[in-house]
Amino acid sequence: MRRITVLIWLAVAVGLTACGGGGDKDVDAGTDSGTDTDTDTDTETDTDTDTDTDTDTDTDTDTDTDTDTDTDTDTDADGGADGGADGGAWADCPDSDAYVGNDTWENSLVAGATAIYCGTFNESRTLEEELAAKAMLRIVEGAYPLPMADGTTPFALPVCFQRAAGATEFAMAGAGEAVSTHSGTTEIFYHLDFDQPVDDAASDEDLTLVGWASYFGPLSGPADPIVLDGSEAYMGSFDSSRVDLSLCYGLECYQLDDIRFTPCNPTSFDLNRHTVTFDGGEIVLDFLKGSSPASTEPGAFVAASGDLDGVDFAQSDYFKLIYNPTHHHFTRDFAVLFDAPIGGACGIEVINATPYGGEPWPTASTINCDLSVIEARTVTGYTFALP
Repeated sequence: MRRITVLIWLAVAVGLTACGGGGDKDVDAGTDSGTDTDTDTDTETDTDTDTDTDTDTDTDTDTDTDTDTDTDTDTDADGGADGGADGGAWADCPDSDAYVGNDTWENSLVAGATAIYCGTFNESRTLEEELAAKAMLRIVEGAYPLPMADGTTPFALPVCFQRAAGATEFAMAGAGEAVSTHSGTTEIFYHLDFDQPVDDAASDEDLTLVGWASYFGPLSGPADPIVLDGSEAYMGSFDSSRVDLSLCYGLECYQLDDIRFTPCNPTSFDLNRHTVTFDGGEIVLDFLKGSSPASTEPGAFVAASGDLDGVDFAQSDYFKLIYNPTHHHFTRDFAVLFDAPIGGACGIEVINATPYGGEPWPTASTINCDLSVIEARTVTGYTFALP
């Protein structure tokens, strides 16, 4: 089995100025995953980004490529403190008592029932590599103590993963180590780094979930809890209080197949809508784009709809929406996989879409399920809008 290590960096602060540690791999939250070392792998990656928080226990573990078992961000209340006891897409999650730490610690991280995050894009990857890197992370519902004092200690959060059908499965594999520090004179800034092993069923290579978080607290007494609920709070912003989680091969997160987790459906981001008409149909691509002070902005490809040769389609499954940009999203590549083939095609790709519309227009092609091109379609129109 392939061993993956989960490394998470966490910081809490009281009364210090914003610490500016970013959430991407260069530790800014600007999810620029370009070749520059700040592989902030933007926040793209919705999972059926419809924000329906339906609490039905959908057990539709459909085995088609979407693997969604309703993998939309609704999380269908499967699990909670009992991990995957309710079955469904997250049936293999550990229980909350898989947490490793110290119950006497006074700070805390609280994971809600919707604390689910999606692997985001990396500018250096191709669309095919983006498809292979897709994964979702869940922090099991519960309240987990965090240290206030400086020191090194065993530590692990109860986490589980979801992959596309046929992809290698990942699983929590015990405790790692946490290093905590704090500083401040008017308020306290807490910082926590930790790692924990994760198994990759297809390989013996070590994986590491690498992450960090920062937050503030008062000079005396605990800080307010870090609350993770799947939204942009802590995980998708440039606020001074932030959390970052990345699944990496080895202890450094600079490899092409590393996976950074961000909100699946960042509803506070700006909607960017690309509409492409082509010979035999039309496709509408909805991308949510955040802001960044310097690096490539975070984002999430959340929905696609249209028609191909007279057959309508709509898609909001994270595992079937594939996205990769150039730096700052100056050009954008999309691939959409259908729930069922249309005329022998598994989906459509749109290459070199721009955030301003007009010519040069992007290209459009029908594709196989591995994203290889079947047939180029002549583009007859292209618009870009901020609805």
